[in-house]
Amino acid sequence: MKIEKKTSCGNEACLIISGRLDADLITVDSDEIKVDSGEGHLRFSGAFPIDTSHPVVDRSFEMQMRISGRARRDPKGPEIQVDVIKETRMTAHYTPL
Repeated sequence: MKIEKKTSCGNEACLIISGRLDADLITVDSDEIKVDSGEGHLRFSGAFPIDTSHPVVDRSFEMQMRISGRARRDPKGPEIQVDVIKETRMTAHYTPL
């Protein structure tokens, strides 16, 4: 997390705060699933009024995740290869009424 800068949001002083989280190794080993490799990356930021009684002005979030492994739905059944790729992006701008 870091404070990027101080700026004006309409009539208010705001701080632009951002952060990131990177996981280069995601593993799971259970009876149902075995993850061979995986990674996740998160980025988030927002414009937060210095007066903390006021709500956030802008917010954004990005996530990329990749997981590869094997699953067995039935303990006596065959293993299947599972590859998951997920990407999510969200941006919101809030205006007081």
